[in-house]
Amino acid sequence: MIRFALLAVAVGVSLVPGRVVAQDDTTEVSGTVKIPATVLPFEKGTAQLLLFKYNPNNLDEPAQRVSQFEIKDIKHEKEKVTEKEFKFGKEGRLDTSAGYYVTTYIFQDGKRTHIGELPGGVGLVRVLTDEKPRSRIEIIVGEVRR
Repeated sequence: MIRFALLAVAVGVSLVPGRVVAQDDTTEVSGTVKIPATVLPFEKGTAQLLLFKYNPNNLDEPAQRVSQFEIKDIKHEKEKVTEKEFKFGKEGRLDTSAGYYVTTYIFQDGKRTHIGELPGGVGLVRVLTDEKPRSRIEIIVGEVRR
């Protein structure tokens, strides 16, 4: 067990019963919002990233918004990849018993037109506490399916 604990410290994670968490004690999340060349062009949008905290032992309990971040005036050109960096959430304190996820949407004229997902587009964008804790993520944006 001591070898396992030393290995965990060496790779930058903390051990909590049943969970693995990022070493930092804040809720800071950073990464890249990426709009692929295959997405139709648009002139002006605002990306809204929201960090939520939830109780993994009671999924009926509503998630709480921890932090939010906006990237204003995003323009996406035809057949080009658009990338925008972000960093937010440093003011929050990490609750190691909670789960965290990020939602990403792009709004144009007050309407939600695009959604952000993990590469592969499957499931919640979980961060900070999980089987694979991460505080740096890549968000791939696509059109909202209607």
